[in-house]
Amino acid sequence: MAAKSQSGGGCLATVLGVGFLFLIGKCAGAVDAAPPPEVPTMPDVTGVHLDVAAEKVDALGEEFSRFPHSDGADLTVNGRDAYSEEEWTVVTSRPLPGQAMPTSLDEVNTYLFVVRNEEWAWLQANPTMPALPTGVTSAVVVGPGGPMEGVADLVEWVYASDVGVAGTAKAATVVEPLYGLMGEDPRFETPEESAAYQGVEMYGGPSDQEIVVGQWPPAGAEVRIGQRFVISVRPVPEPEPHAESGITSGDVTIDGDVYYDDDDDDDDDFNVPGWLCPTRWC
Repeated sequence: MAAKSQSGGGCLATVLGVGFLFLIGKCAGAVDAAPPPEVPTMPDVTGVHLDVAAEKVDALGEEFSRFPHSDGADLTVNGRDAYSEEEWTVVTSRPLPGQAMPTSLDEVNTYLFVVRNEEWAWLQANPTMPALPTGVTSAVVVGPGGPMEGVADLVEWVYASDVGVAGTAKAATVVEPLYGLMGEDPRFETPEESAAYQGVEMYGGPSDQEIVVGQWPPAGAEVRIGQRFVISVRPVPEPEPHAESGITSGDVTIDGDVYYDDDDDDDDDFNVPGWLCPTRWC
């Protein structure tokens, strides 16, 4: 029985009379090429704690990396390390949510930009700058119950321009570029922001030795997540010494409390806490 040739789907086959099918020639295009793997997109992890957000990104596969692998990137220009991931919250990412993830072959890294959990909570509660009380000490403003509680790391303290305090003006912060960053760097300061803290930097952190006299941004201004805040202060005025005995005297208001002294006696019945004794009365 004569052999019969069949051609279909680009393959040439010969059917022999004994019923066996032999493939002769190469089937060009008979088997479709495997489609390339689908590239995942960056999940939206805004407002998520860094440890949870990192797990979501890592779950996309080993070929999709985030950098640094164990840390987030501080959204502020302070350059803080986010080692304890559960203490930080993601504000934004690169790539942005919905954008294709870079692969290990791309010269692009994945970044999760973060602030501290308490800073995120404060920023969500204060989309505009609150009015800070004046005449209170710097420690009260950032302390428990204070209007800037939770964002002490983001506050720059400078002496008021009319205070004759020797010191050095704080230089504007320059951030180091991030390797393989996709898109614009969200860590920045506007010229107005950096100019606001070019006064003489206050020595040390907030204490009961300086009183608040001003703020930037002004009350009601929109707050940009990641920006820093500037609070101007002046030293707490010391009461003038008594003309006859040298005992400090005079009424002083600190943190809203009025400390009274009787100028007609020298019984040392008044002291400002933190100067001569730790309490109001000694």
